[in-house]
Amino acid sequence: MPKESYPDDITLSKPILELVTVANEYCYYLDTIENKSKTGILEFMNRILPLLYLKGSLIPDMEVENPDANERFVTQEQWEEVFKVLREKFGKQDEFWIIDPLYINDT
Repeated sequence: MPKESYPDDITLSKPILELVTVANEYCYYLDTIENKSKTGILEFMNRILPLLYLKGSLIPDMEVENPDANERFVTQEQWEEVFKVLREKFGKQDEFWIIDPLYINDT
């Protein structure tokens, strides 16, 4: 689908395509995170998160006609699997989940 066929389609603009590319790379990395080292994860996140923020800030404001049309959801199971892998890899180095009652008395 060449851009010339849809000249007014904002979803084919450079800022949108760049954001989608970076977001896709982030999601793919999280889907395969169990194969990554702690250092590799931190280095990747240090590079991609600022880039994702920057690309998101560059997209133009737009009015969505049908907000439910393209919604995608992460299931509770998918989210918990990523959380579990990160928790196992980082353990006590991750201060954000430390309030978990299962780990409160660990020192």
